[in-house]
Amino acid sequence: MVWVSPGGGSPGGVVRQAVRGERQQDDGEGGPLPKKGITGHDEWVVTEALATALVALEQLPPKHQPRAHMDDIRKLLAAGCQPGAMTLHLAQAKCRLFPEQDPLTIYREYGLEDGQG
Repeated sequence: MVWVSPGGGSPGGVVRQAVRGERQQDDGEGGPLPKKGITGHDEWVVTEALATALVALEQLPPKHQPRAHMDDIRKLLAAGCQPGAMTLHLAQAKCRLFPEQDPLTIYREYGLEDGQG
């Protein structure tokens, strides 16, 4: 992928080439700053999205829960988390989806006691 900074590639503009998902930003002094992925924190964004999707799907009546997809989401989430962090992500997602509920109750629901969340 190639993109052009303001100036359209003219003498005042700078052209950057992305290689294997790494973007380059101008550091303000003409030097590039490597940026992994699209946002710089793609893995975290995807992890949070997967956790939120899984918690939301769990709220559906059991008859309407897409179990096979939920199992796949759970596998992807586990693969993207540090060991033992999956329950924390799920608890945080539930706190975001249900801000009116007591966060400590939610953390306990996921097996996280005081000081773990």
